[in-house]
Amino acid sequence: MVEAHSNHEGNGNDMQGWANTDSNDSLFHAFTGEDGASLRAVCNGRIRPAERHRRGDCGLLTAEAARALPFTTHLCERCTAKADAPAKSTADATADGAPLYKRAGLRHAAVGRGRRVHYSRGNDDTLCGRALTAYLDLDEAAARYARGDELCTRCMLAAEELAYAKSLAAASPVTRAAAELAEIVADTDEADRRFRDAMDSITRTNNTTSLSELARWTSSLWPHVEQDGAPREFHFLMKWAAGTTHLLTLAGIARRAGHLWENAEDAIEGRVFLVDAETRTLFADTAPATRPEFGEVLVIVRADEVRPGDTVLGAMREGATVENATPADVIAHPDPYTAAPRPYNRACGCGGCQQAESWAGPVITLAVETPWDACDSLPAAAPVLIRAGRRKPAEEVEAPQAPAPADKRVVCGDGRERVAIGTTNRPGEPARVVVEGGAEWIADECRPVHRPAVAGSAPADAEHPDTRAALDVLAGTQLATITDEHDFTGSDDYDKTAHGALVEPRGYGRVAVYWLVEGLYVTPDDREPHRAELRLLAAKFRAAGWEIEPSSVRSVFAWRPSASA
Repeated sequence: MVEAHSNHEGNGNDMQGWANTDSNDSLFHAFTGEDGASLRAVCNGRIRPAERHRRGDCGLLTAEAARALPFTTHLCERCTAKADAPAKSTADATADGAPLYKRAGLRHAAVGRGRRVHYSRGNDDTLCGRALTAYLDLDEAAARYARGDELCTRCMLAAEELAYAKSLAAASPVTRAAAELAEIVADTDEADRRFRDAMDSITRTNNTTSLSELARWTSSLWPHVEQDGAPREFHFLMKWAAGTTHLLTLAGIARRAGHLWENAEDAIEGRVFLVDAETRTLFADTAPATRPEFGEVLVIVRADEVRPGDTVLGAMREGATVENATPADVIAHPDPYTAAPRPYNRACGCGGCQQAESWAGPVITLAVETPWDACDSLPAAAPVLIRAGRRKPAEEVEAPQAPAPADKRVVCGDGRERVAIGTTNRPGEPARVVVEGGAEWIADECRPVHRPAVAGSAPADAEHPDTRAALDVLAGTQLATITDEHDFTGSDDYDKTAHGALVEPRGYGRVAVYWLVEGLYVTPDDREPHRAELRLLAAKFRAAGWEIEPSSVRSVFAWRPSASA
């Protein structure tokens, strides 16, 4: 039997020791007074010890002995606060005697007319998951304890865990970061906001160390934020960032994620894999200038899915398919080349095209100009390893046999709009236009597409749902009228008559809104934004319920209400 904890002063009384009650055998109070029937709890004179203590069958315990019992969940915090310093446990002493609610950073709360006191983080919910009715100050909480109310057991257990985590965080930077993350992800809106801020920071820095830290942070937040609409590749990037500690790989992942954050349309679809410390060894013989960097995302696609501007890094071992190919199957090219796909030409006569004559099934030529001075012709279904970041626009792709059409998009004989990638001039045949996918149309049956200028956005963005929603907010505001070719940054030709607001959709319900003066979104001399007009635009979107990002300087970044909810 443990001896009673006696001869300590507690709130003016002789504190005898600690005991539980008949109504709650896991909560221990400090009791004062003489033995037996005169024992009263320090926190509330109406609380009596369990019957076995009153009869003397079981002696009172010290605080340390009470905490050591396997069924003990908590020592009454009011009793603890009133007990002498020698009566406090080691854990209390290291916390400078602070009560539980202070160590856990919580507030007292009440739920309805219940007779229990609860804890809350201050988010209008209790730790036990109920909606609170009112917050209690210390005097109100003390009055509730004095009338016999007890602390909610579930709140108490959660508070103990929080207090323990905070005590560890005070001594360990890693644990402190984990504790901060736990507090953030408890609030979904806060997690979303922190994630967007981190991604915007990624787009504004190129420092390797900063990027690696931001990659770790965003991957930690990713499971707790809204993911609807995110490209499949972005999901992979967050997964890869969470699974590596390699600094350069993390920085590369962050750069790619930042690019997709602003250009979701560039996301890669297909069998993707990451260039990390292990897979980069596959490219040991590749020319340094074209060797994949750490953190790059490469993709295995069918040969007929290679697009102009993709970098062809290698082929696959015989028998590999797009569905089962792995990095181990890669046969890397020592000198990768830029793809310019075109239909296979049996009359070419080069070594690559002659070899393809015996193949069954469709064949495609990925490029005419290669480091080995022959066409790279492959079966259409053959797996190919490519680097496919920002795709090269079709009008910049060189056609080996004839200039590409002057206009990027054409309407062919069936009336459908397509992207032209080149032309052909075979002897004895009419000139043909080659479109994306390799199909050919007689050039005389194709006509270029000229989109007229529109107000408020580039013509290519005019039908985007985010653009239309933003223009509804800007009803009555002067809008800039531009074409798809208008470069409002001033680095190329631009129309100086364009003046007013311009909307640019960024994906996932996010838009960038600019104010153009003489065709530019900044002043031509000192590159300063038109701040007064941007403040007025921000006020319009805020009044319409859109969420405004505070960090933007040269534009207004706004989220549609449905996207930021």
